[in-house]
Amino acid sequence: MATVGTKDDDAAIVAKYRATPQFRRAWKIIKPSHEHRPECEWWIVHAILRILNFKEYPPPAEEKKELEKGIKKLRAAIPFVGLRLREGLKAQARMMEILAGTIVVEKGKPRRSTGHQI
Repeated sequence: MATVGTKDDDAAIVAKYRATPQFRRAWKIIKPSHEHRPECEWWIVHAILRILNFKEYPPPAEEKKELEKGIKKLRAAIPFVGLRLREGLKAQARMMEILAGTIVVEKGKPRRSTGHQI
């Protein structure tokens, strides 16, 4: 098992998040024993941080749209640059196309029925 809470940075981060409502709810659920408290504090704080970081990412549809805009800009610039840079731009555009192709955009919610169902 990895050692946790050995750095001053980790201790400061744990102290900062210890008073948050998310931490308190998790602490009540887990109810760790006395010897596991430092490790549980560390894991709870890092779980909270991961969730907060995940919220910062744009939705897949927006991410794909931004990639497609970038691809269009790269393709538009290709005729106006030198040969060496042209190949680099083409390669970058291909990489962005591949990345955009891997992003899965889910459909929105189905429409609600306006008719009565018996």
